[in-house]
Amino acid sequence: MGSGQCLIYAPSTFAQDDDAIAIVVDPDGNTAAELVSAVTGCPTQAISVVDV
Repeated sequence: MGSGQCLIYAPSTFAQDDDAIAIVVDPDGNTAAELVSAVTGCPTQAISVVDV
């Protein structure tokens, strides 16, 4: 499923491929707060933030 919600919350980090699947294009593209919003906004809980 490609809902695209992460693109709304973190458009500089995520994009969609030709199959409408979200991909990370720049892990540092958005702020930590925006990434957390993308994670919480994901309807399938398919993304997470890991602090390394």
